[in-house]
Parts: sequence; structure tokens; C-alpha cells
Amino acid sequence: MNSSTKGIVSFFSFVIAASLTGCNAGSSQIKDMEDQVKRLESQIQKERQDNAELSSFRFTLESQYRQKAEAYNKCQEDSKETLESLRLKYNTLVDDFSKMQVSYKSVNETYTQTKKSNSALINSLEEKIRLAEASPVVTAKSKTKTTTSKKKKK
Repeated sequence: MNSSTKGIVSFFSFVIAASLTGCNAGSSQIKDMEDQVKRLESQIQKERQDNAELSSFRFTLESQYRQKAEAYNKCQEDSKETLESLRLKYNTLVDDFSKMQVSYKSVNETYTQTKKSNSALINSLEEKIRLAEASPVVTAKSKTKTTTSKKKKK
């Protein structure tokens, strides 16, 4: 082999060696990139799974919120009705109490008047009893008795 052929062979050997080395380096880069792609795909899959779980959790929370909101609104309506009925009952009780107060005042006035008149009557009767006990007992004879008794004696 002459020197030019040796140079060409040497050049091609260098190029082939460089290309083989480049292939090895490229192959490891490809391998690294494939690993990175697998990791990224795995991460994407995990993110999708997490997203699905979060979406499910969000749906559950929204459903619970709707239920609680409906229950709250129903409770508000029931409370409103209850407050209205309690207000009506309270007003009725206040009216009844006022009527009872008026009746009580009337009964109390009647009782007071009756008590005073009964007390006066009792005092009057007690006075008559004292006077009767203090005076001598007088028995009155009627004329008809006397006349009848005289007629019988004759």
C-alpha cells in the first residue's frame, strides 16, 4: 500500500471509528432519551391519575355542597315557618293573658267589694248579738194567747 492508500485507509478508519464511537455515544443518548421519555410518560400517567382522583374528589365535594345548600335552604324555610307560627302563638298568648288580666281585675274587684260588704254584715250581726246578750231577755206575750188562756180558765 502506498502512502496515499495508507492515508485514505487511515482516514476511513478514523471516520469509521469516529462514526462507531458517535453511534455508541448517540446510542447512549438515545437510551437516555428513551429513559427520560418513559419517566415523563410515567409522570404524565401519574398526573392523569391524580387529576382523575382530584376530579372525583371535586365532584364529591360539589355534590356534598349542593346537598348541604339544599338542606340549609330547607332549614331556613322551616325556620321561617316556625318563627311565623311561634310569633302567632305568642301574640295569641299575649292576647289571652291580657284578657285574663282584665278578668282577674274584675274578679278581684268583685271579691274586694264582697269582702267589704260581708265584713260589714258580719260586724253588724256581731253588734246585734252583743246587744242582744247585754239586754235582759224579754218574752213577749201576745194578746191572742192571753185572751185564749183567759177564756179557757172561765
